[in-house]
Amino acid sequence: DKIGFGMSMYMLGGELARTLGPLIILAAISLWGFEHTYKLIPLSVGTSILLWFKLKDFSIHRKKEERKELISVKSVIIKYKTFFLMITGFMLFISFMKASLSIFLPTFITSQGNSLWAGGINLAIFQLAGAIGTFASGTISDKIGRRTILLIAGFSNPILMLIFVYFQNTVFSYFFLALLGLTLVSSGSVLLALVQDIPTDRPAFMNGIYMTINFFVGSFGAVFIGYIGDTMGLENTFYLAAFLAVVAIPFLIKLPKEKLA
Repeated sequence: DKIGFGMSMYMLGGELARTLGPLIILAAISLWGFEHTYKLIPLSVGTSILLWFKLKDFSIHRKKEERKELISVKSVIIKYKTFFLMITGFMLFISFMKASLSIFLPTFITSQGNSLWAGGINLAIFQLAGAIGTFASGTISDKIGRRTILLIAGFSNPILMLIFVYFQNTVFSYFFLALLGLTLVSSGSVLLALVQDIPTDRPAFMNGIYMTINFFVGSFGAVFIGYIGDTMGLENTFYLAAFLAVVAIPFLIKLPKEKLA
């Protein structure tokens, strides 16, 4: 049973792409200027073509098996509503920290008097650490449990966020930003594995519920942080995001210690 490892591999590619993306676009702006960044289009088109050639002969269809009658969607929602309410609460209150760091971090860094390159480098550090955390957390959760990993991350996130903002513009900020990437982003692969652990004959539907929650709370978190950032400044907003992340911990504590039946 290596569902955590599988979810880690799934998310690792995306996190690595988000690591390289800021550096590539900053290099393009430095070389050609913002108005000529369209020159990167051939790179993306070429990558898509290469991916098509690599996957065009790859079969994703399983052998047909005799299927029993599926449980109704309504029954699934009723049975696991408490579980999804708990992960919704957790994801909502950490979404403010995620939005702060994954969207507004370069703006925050430049607002402290640093260059655009410094903002991009900070974002790359955060995303690279997140890629490592995503890979490690899912794999480790196969051994010590999903809930344990989430609790470690849940307690660590607000503390590391406060320390990172406090030490801003010092060499220590890079270290704590990397630790923050390890813990904050790592929850994604573990939550995915947690959903896949549920013994149901509707795994795609369960995953769909999770992804819907993820997109909605992520969007709300981004809008909320953007509004508050304009109102009270990004530094104060980052502190607020850290305190709101504390509220996510009780939702984790209420998650079942054992796999759902």
